[in-house]
Amino acid sequence: MSTLLEEQPEVIAIHGRTLAQMYRGRADWDAIRRAAKLVRETPTLVLGNGDVVTMPQVVQRVRETQVHGVLIGRGALGNPWIFRAKAWARQQLSTPTAEAPSLDVAVRERCQVALEHARYFEGLHDGVPFQAMRKHLGWYCRGFPGAADMRHNCSRRPPPETLHGCSPPSRGRGVQPGEHAMRRAGHRDVCWP
Repeated sequence: MSTLLEEQPEVIAIHGRTLAQMYRGRADWDAIRRAAKLVRETPTLVLGNGDVVTMPQVVQRVRETQVHGVLIGRGALGNPWIFRAKAWARQQLSTPTAEAPSLDVAVRERCQVALEHARYFEGLHDGVPFQAMRKHLGWYCRGFPGAADMRHNCSRRPPPETLHGCSPPSRGRGVQPGEHAMRRAGHRDVCWP
């Protein structure tokens, strides 16, 4: 860390895993805390990263490690709504007063955002096959009844039918034929409520 600080960077981001760990195991926030202690003695900002999926975790990590901020990576995949609570997190760091706001997102909104994401991909993919988008669609399908079936449908269908299979469950019974209106997304038929 001292060699890096000799270069006087504006910001250092520290991920709490080794290269050998990749995405396995848990991020070592104690190592981030030790590095942050060294960096805090300089004008360089220090950011921590690893295994953060909620804003309460952001607040906890900043308090425990004294980093200037926390990066959220995989915690935002399929969950861009996490950032709706960032003002709450900032407020908690200065004056803790309230519980975290509920970030429950309706299945319909999840599907609409996933569809929008797929449309952006279609327009920007530059020759990348649509199969690369499947994992992103699956990340939107978490935390609600029928999500596992929806992920399965998204990942198992051939590319032209992928989005057609990613329909949300209807009234808790799973997806039934004819329950959803058809729309077009690029050249793919998409089945969404």
